[in-house]
Amino acid sequence: MTQNPYAGEFDGDVYEAPPRTSVLAVTSLVLSLICCIPGLGLLGSLFGVGAIIGIGNSRGRVGGRGVAVAGITIGLLVTIAWIGLAVAVYRGIGTVSKLMYGNTNAFMASVENGDFDKARAIVSGPVVSASDEQFEAFRDKYRAAYGSFVSVPTKFWSEVLPAYIEIKPQMQPYSGRQNIVPVPAEFDSGRVLLLLIVDPQGNAGKAPQNALSIPLADIWVVLPDGTEARLMDIPGAAAGPGEGGGEASDRAEPDEDEPNDDGGP
Repeated sequence: MTQNPYAGEFDGDVYEAPPRTSVLAVTSLVLSLICCIPGLGLLGSLFGVGAIIGIGNSRGRVGGRGVAVAGITIGLLVTIAWIGLAVAVYRGIGTVSKLMYGNTNAFMASVENGDFDKARAIVSGPVVSASDEQFEAFRDKYRAAYGSFVSVPTKFWSEVLPAYIEIKPQMQPYSGRQNIVPVPAEFDSGRVLLLLIVDPQGNAGKAPQNALSIPLADIWVVLPDGTEARLMDIPGAAAGPGEGGGEASDRAEPDEDEPNDDGGP
């Protein structure tokens, strides 16, 4: 018997299939590239690590190590960028909170204590020109309704946000007003809505170093009946919910018994 000359040529796998690309590796790269959604970069990196482990255990049947490494690298860079942005936003909100709420608290405390010169030194804009009589009248109005001013919360995440939730019903009539900044304030009788009225002309004047970041045309305390106790009471500065604010209208209503001027009956 002659030996088959072709014996042994077909031993093993003659046509070996090329390794397929790891689905986890592709998913890792895709998720990492969607950098506009926070968290996907970290998820893409985790998928990339899983893909490398799977490729190593596949004995050459699965490829895509380079794709997985790219997914891990991009995912980590995107995650670091998002963390940096979150830290910056957190610190920025803290700084703004300290500037606006802290100085509003200092302003109202100065008004409450009768130190009107100190109050003027804290703010900027037309409010700086308020007279002592205006400050006293403003204080008398809010005291008659709520008692003495206590404080404005200054810690944004732990104090300010819960306070806004509490005064949300009082804020609804002022929603959409471009020149009004609502601020929660604590008085003897409880939590009250304080309104910072932004100067529409942006007239900050000579702002002191620690002044509020926005020029103020007026500052209001919303009273229980929905009107406002106003410091400056500038006509037309920013109308309240009833378009009349906390003061009575200057236009006298005609007497029903008076005759008309048009010559009619």
